[in-house]
Amino acid sequence: MLAALKRALNTEESRSSTRLTVRLPVKLGASEIPVTIVNISNDGAKIASDIAPTPGQPVDILWADKIVHATVRWTKSRYFGVTFEPRLS
Repeated sequence: MLAALKRALNTEESRSSTRLTVRLPVKLGASEIPVTIVNISNDGAKIASDIAPTPGQPVDILWADKIVHATVRWTKSRYFGVTFEPRLS
């Protein structure tokens, strides 16, 4: 999934955890809360949102026809960071 996004953006991958700056609308959880991924790597993402999840909280990110499982690692202002479980390939 991430590899296709990197190819579409013509981004060279110099290491396995290269971060891409994006503006990718997705939905969060069963309530399908709209949020926006603002940067992403194979390991995790920074997400802009009007909600403030709790660090350690598991979340499901609905992305196209996929569900990506993640854990919230930090929150600051209107952003929070997640790590993907398992990491994206």
